[in-house]
Amino acid sequence: MLWTETGTTFETIPPTGVGKPAGFVPAKKLAEAEKFIKDRGLAENILYSGVKPWGGKLSKKKALERFNTVNKEIDRVQNEYNIKLPPVHDFLITNSKRGRAVVTDKAYQRKIAFSEEWSDKSWDNMDIWEKKHKHPWNWKREEGHRASTVRHEYAHIIDGAFGITKSQEFTTMQRKLYTVDNFSDTLISEYAHTNRKELFAEAFSHYTSSLYKKGMMPKRLEDFLEGILDKMR
Repeated sequence: MLWTETGTTFETIPPTGVGKPAGFVPAKKLAEAEKFIKDRGLAENILYSGVKPWGGKLSKKKALERFNTVNKEIDRVQNEYNIKLPPVHDFLITNSKRGRAVVTDKAYQRKIAFSEEWSDKSWDNMDIWEKKHKHPWNWKREEGHRASTVRHEYAHIIDGAFGITKSQEFTTMQRKLYTVDNFSDTLISEYAHTNRKELFAEAFSHYTSSLYKKGMMPKRLEDFLEGILDKMR
């Protein structure tokens, strides 16, 4: 869920409809899914297992299902925002329960893996947590956990490629969010409160969601994120 602060209370913002990716066709074979990534210059290597904690092998059926949901979200984001995501060296489709990325400015060291999809029970637990703490833990059930994780992990890749969270521009923007806008990063998600890298990754993931509406985050943050998108156009 998204939350907006009104005085000392919190109000849930109702979800909007999910946008459709431009012309995405799910692959029928792993080779087709791999070709989607390779043709777009997004990865040097595609791996189906990795050293801990990057995950082990999935069955071909499960690997294809995960690959297609990842590719679908990549396709939507690149088409909807007219951007080119930075390339990685290793693109992992494994049984990793959570997404992971190596944040670096060196393309040959970049690697990315994607999460499993949450069960209804996991979402129900998040709903209970959010009602208790009155701010969001994650993003919307309507979109799915893996889609938001794809954007979150690519945000880390973007961060490394452009040195975003190391920049004075980010430091100044973050300080003004807190001191001028009186904004708490927990209004994005609980995880955004972890550190500046997770704040950027969660903010980018939320801003580029098909469910996002302008004004759900402060204009200062939206403008900053729009500037990052411009760098990839």
